[in-house]
Amino acid sequence: MRFLCLALTATLLTPVMTGAQNPPESKPPTVAKPVAADPPLTEVQFYRLLQEARKRATLTEEVERTLRQRGISFEVTDAILNSAREFGATPRIIVALMAAEDFRQTGKGSAPESPATTPSNPPKSQPTTPPPTNPSPPTTARTTTKPTQPILSRPGPGAPESPEQRVAERVARRVAALPILEQAREYALATLNDLPDFVADQTIRRSTLVRGAWQHRDLLETTVSYENTVGETVRLISVDGIPATKSYEDVGGTTNVGTFSWHLTSPFAPNSNGTFSEVGQERYRGRDCVIYRYQVSKETSKYQLRASTTPYAPAEKLIVGYSGKMWIDRDTKYVLRVEMESDDVPPDFPMSHTEVVVDYDWVTISERRFWLPVKAEALAEFPKQGQTFLNVIDFRNYRKFEGEIKIVD
Repeated sequence: MRFLCLALTATLLTPVMTGAQNPPESKPPTVAKPVAADPPLTEVQFYRLLQEARKRATLTEEVERTLRQRGISFEVTDAILNSAREFGATPRIIVALMAAEDFRQTGKGSAPESPATTPSNPPKSQPTTPPPTNPSPPTTARTTTKPTQPILSRPGPGAPESPEQRVAERVARRVAALPILEQAREYALATLNDLPDFVADQTIRRSTLVRGAWQHRDLLETTVSYENTVGETVRLISVDGIPATKSYEDVGGTTNVGTFSWHLTSPFAPNSNGTFSEVGQERYRGRDCVIYRYQVSKETSKYQLRASTTPYAPAEKLIVGYSGKMWIDRDTKYVLRVEMESDDVPPDFPMSHTEVVVDYDWVTISERRFWLPVKAEALAEFPKQGQTFLNVIDFRNYRKFEGEIKIVD
């Protein structure tokens, strides 16, 4: 049997930038002069703010602060929300944007913050030198503050009122008025932005098709870590129970990355220009589902195949289009299953066809629920060598990625 090295990779090329901001050094308070507030942001200024903040890797905190301080002068439409996400807006920024929209329309809610002023003659009952209004928080290795719940989640009954929850409820009502496909899009994109840094155990059972029957090849035990700033990283632990001496990239055979984020969100991404059509209904995993077929052309695709036919030859890389089907839960509007296959692979490429199937469900990490993969299958065909490979992937033991925060006294 010839040795084949294959890596199916699907990388979302639009980065989600986050960054740690060291708090300013505490300085003695001084008497502040009244400062004229800046005018509300225009739509163009808002987009420019997203672009500039992303370049400096300070997207979330800086944009949130500016939205709170200045407010907005434009109406927030669905098109603007989609454009904001294209520029990298996180759920926290969407919350701040919707809060600014609430204030613009009603004058209620979170009003734009004015620059703080200190009276020149403080009352005798108050200290002459008031303490800083915003003491510096502990320094952290990275920014990790997230909403207490996903922006598009449905708040539970009896939950305490908060500005974030009111905005989340307003967004949820707005999303609930959309067609089922658009609701699924909103939930899928919000799920990706809301993911914490985490680790999961991944078992990969690899087989080869021999004379019409699948023959077991090996069993890989790996861990997959997901970080907002770097995406997915796979670490090989063992092969058939023997501690690994190679990296996941060098183990040979067929390997897969991108399962957590890419397969769920890529058909929905605004820059993918995916086309959708309803093709049927089905009860799947005990839930009534609507099935949609989708297609993304090579011109807007980010789906990359890598393949080599010898263990030491450099891998050939190719961007291809893709298509498939997705099962959307009629009640929750979450995508239960995604099927994806490569389209228009050139005949001279070593690999002629790939298929990936991913099943999703609720997973608890640090007492919060997230929509993540629980099982996947990936198939690749090499017609010139007469070989077909199948990976069956199981995910378990999701947990918070430890050690990403360092508190400095």
